[in-house]
Amino acid sequence: NEEVVMKFLKNTISNTEWDNKVFLAGGAVRDEIMGKSAKDLDFVVLGDLFGFNRVLYCFTTFYAGYDLLLDE
Repeated sequence: NEEVVMKFLKNTISNTEWDNKVFLAGGAVRDEIMGKSAKDLDFVVLGDLFGFNRVLYCFTTFYAGYDLLLDE
């Protein structure tokens, strides 16, 4: 679920150059405000996007086989 993804991402970027520079955006923010489960997670990244791709590679490798789009 989205809470697992968010916790993993937060732990992954903690104490890195992306700490406090990755933000949840889009419909997931609206869904959170409305108390609904998000269908997908969108992020805004401030800083070195290419470097952040290495973090995402680790992220997606960890979740290999896990459907990151939380379909209803």
